[in-house]
Amino acid sequence: MLAGLSGCRRDAIVPPAGSDTPFGTLRVIIVPEWEGQPLEFYHEYRNVSDYRTTVESLKFYWGDVRLVDGMATMPVSDIELFDFQNGPVTKEWKLPTGVWSGLRTGIGVPSALNHADPATFPSDHPLSVNSLMYWTWASGYKFVLFDGRYDPDPASVVPLVNTYLLQTGMDTCYMEMDLLTLLPITVVKDSITTLRVHMAVDKFFHSNFGTIDLATEHEAHEGNVDLALKLTHNMIQSFSIE
Repeated sequence: MLAGLSGCRRDAIVPPAGSDTPFGTLRVIIVPEWEGQPLEFYHEYRNVSDYRTTVESLKFYWGDVRLVDGMATMPVSDIELFDFQNGPVTKEWKLPTGVWSGLRTGIGVPSALNHADPATFPSDHPLSVNSLMYWTWASGYKFVLFDGRYDPDPASVVPLVNTYLLQTGMDTCYMEMDLLTLLPITVVKDSITTLRVHMAVDKFFHSNFGTIDLATEHEAHEGNVDLALKLTHNMIQSFSIE
């Protein structure tokens, strides 16, 4: 579900001096899972093709994060980096109070930021050199870093040695998604509203858009746009919110 890009703002909204605008906190927790259970890095799973599979790194950007309700939107953050090496990741933003029907965000870095110089950002910024997500050769950022090992033989018991490197980037791969809730998202004055987002990592390999066959589709880090787009579509369909 596509929408336009917003301005380049990451800091929390700050009310002007003397403003009576009430503010609350929106907390988003993204929980990586495999078939409904907490994802364990380096643990051997079976993917949709029955390949022995591990996940060894998982990082991605959310860009132009907004709360939405029909045509109305509330900017939340221009860019956030999620690194799941230590489990679920939590982000919090201070926002004006209001009622919204969902959360809209892009997978990746919006074009206006994708071609910025990482040296111009503070060390703790998601787009700084310290993020280790900048592709010098492409003058842009990795949007998604999803790496691990696999063996196409389900009966094999030898250590996994084949690697997959599914790393997307380039403006073509930036896609937006809507995360809708059954109940409205209500930001309440001086309170914390928590959204728990489930991310089914096992579904990164398949959706109604297509299946990633690691035997032939295991590298998307210096091109291979078709595979990068397939991964992005699959990721979008892997998210659910409560």
